Amino acid sequence: MVLFGLSLSTNVVYAFTVGSTCVYIGYVFAFILCGYLFVSDRSKGGAKLDLVDGSIWVFVAIACLSIFPATIYAFSAQLPLETPLVVMRGLVVLLCGVAVYYAVVRLANYSKYVVIGMTIGIVVNGIVSLLQMIAYNSGSFFTLYYLFPQSSFSVSADWSIWGTLPEGAGRLPTFRAQGLFLEASHLMIFLTCLAPVAFVSLRSIVAKMGVLIATVFCCATSLSPNVLFILVASTWLLLSCLNRSNSKELRLRRGWVLVAIAAVFVLACVVVLHLDFIASAFSSVISSIADLNVFTSSDTGTMDRWESMLKALSVCIQYPLGAGWNTESIVLAYEVGEVASHSYLIRLLLEVGVVGVIAYFILIARHCKALLSRNSSIENLAVGVAVLILLVCQATNGMTLVPWAWALMGLSSIATKRIERGHINEQ
Repeated sequence: MVLFGLSLSTNVVYAFTVGSTCVYIGYVFAFILCGYLFVSDRSKGGAKLDLVDGSIWVFVAIACLSIFPATIYAFSAQLPLETPLVVMRGLVVLLCGVAVYYAVVRLANYSKYVVIGMTIGIVVNGIVSLLQMIAYNSGSFFTLYYLFPQSSFSVSADWSIWGTLPEGAGRLPTFRAQGLFLEASHLMIFLTCLAPVAFVSLRSIVAKMGVLIATVFCCATSLSPNVLFILVASTWLLLSCLNRSNSKELRLRRGWVLVAIAAVFVLACVVVLHLDFIASAFSSVISSIADLNVFTSSDTGTMDRWESMLKALSVCIQYPLGAGWNTESIVLAYEVGEVASHSYLIRLLLEVGVVGVIAYFILIARHCKALLSRNSSIENLAVGVAVLILLVCQATNGMTLVPWAWALMGLSSIATKRIERGHINEQ
């Protein structure tokens, strides 16, 4: 389960490809676990599919039914003829995500090991980002593209050596931490949702410090406006923790005092030795947050994404029932010459219509509502906040239901069911 959690901490590492579709290693782990569980449960009365929340099945059913309008649009020449095949490929990936969810909820007693694996993944992402920065500053580059070539893979390198970069990889003239992810924004959304969960769930001070250091480093060097979301999530949890703590819990332990002194000393040394870097990193974070406002942003990338969202919304009107699951790229390319809407909610509206968007909102609500109550533990609250922040990030960044997002849903389902059982026992 630790390896399973670690395998979910990337969207670069894959086991193999089917055509141009990468089968990420987290999906392979999920199917191995599900296969084992189905075989072992067969002698006990069958697979326990009822552990999957009903909102998941409703959402999947709507996605599957979208094959029908996609087929109609294809045969009426409103969309390319291969559109239904694109839907089928997307449904296979969707079921792979459900497998990740099922593996987590079915092995609920071992869910803490999934979190430990993701914690290791956070630290590994920080280490890989550090190696990328060292290579960039030395006039070279460090990338996993040679091992896992795929579209949308960004590589940070000075423009003077762009000719030596692997063919097919994206080129960035400035350094942006991306770790084991295709680009910086993917890494930051992963950290925004899971770093707070890992920090409050683990008891080890060393593990907490590892998560904190890796996250702060990636935030400072990612040049991503998603830093704002992790600040919001962290502030929410900190205020909630202070409100829930009594005087005894607020007393500092000797170990925490020593760690705090050591951390302050290390931080002071880093500031003195790398003052210019710290100043530029702070400036980049502030600038990135400011670029969230499309009306004042100086970032052409931000403006391009905003225009893509508006174009995609105009296309949605032509497909009130949805154009079919996984058809965003093919529909936008066919209609307006774009490749993405850069907003998952707009993508859902385009692919599965208003009904699909409503079903997704219900899915999110089912996986965070109970965890956001005042009586929820800080660990459960962190998971609930992560699910809610995931929705916000999806609306503004286009992050889909990637493997780690399905695992987060699984963790929230486990926590929700435990709260419901507690209420039943009290009655």
